[in-house]
Amino acid sequence: MLTTLLVGIFMLATKTLREKQVVQNMTNKSVASVKNMSEYGSWRQECKPAKGSGSAKAAMCHPNSIVRALSSDPQ
Repeated sequence: MLTTLLVGIFMLATKTLREKQVVQNMTNKSVASVKNMSEYGSWRQECKPAKGSGSAKAAMCHPNSIVRALSSDPQ
């Protein structure tokens, strides 16, 4: 009887956690920032391109696209 009660409580708790997406909400922000760094080379969220707009904005945020003061072709 006690085992049945404990299994029922465990199943109810897991169902509630799944429906409210508790784990996803806790990890969503940190995973998004790591994903942004791996895809666009920047921790900033504003570097993520808008859907369907291409990656021109994201390319400007990447560290390799920053205009350097010293280069092989100084102006």
